[in-house]
Amino acid sequence: MTTSTHLDSLQHTQALVREVLRLFPPSWLLTRRVKRQTQLADYTIDARSTVLVCPYTAHRDAREHSEPDRFQPERWLDDSGSSAKPGVFLSFGTGPHGCDGAALAMAMLTLLTAQTARRHHVSEPPGPEPSYQVTTLEGLAPVGLRLRATLRS
Repeated sequence: MTTSTHLDSLQHTQALVREVLRLFPPSWLLTRRVKRQTQLADYTIDARSTVLVCPYTAHRDAREHSEPDRFQPERWLDDSGSSAKPGVFLSFGTGPHGCDGAALAMAMLTLLTAQTARRHHVSEPPGPEPSYQVTTLEGLAPVGLRLRATLRS
């Protein structure tokens, strides 16, 4: 059984989970209310304005992620892709308004992934590439995504 005592030794699994969340964040759109007038690059944002942040596109910024559309979990195994750098990993938001459960979610996803991989071989059967649709203001759901899990011998 894979348990929380294994988390420190599951760096590659954590990197895989982080890369999946980078490419397919749970919320594709975050909203924030500006408290006071703010200058952002060449833009002035008025107080009480609503700002939209899109982790889906921010995670594909080549200035922060080399080959941003490529699934590359190893990018999270060294300091150059560190999620500690503000604005680089937005799957759970960032700063004081980030998700309070981010650490718990990462631990649970890592343990679930490790346990599943230990017991099953997971593959995608042949067929068309899945597409995506917006299901709510924040949801981006795969359409046509199929997975096959077979027990490992």
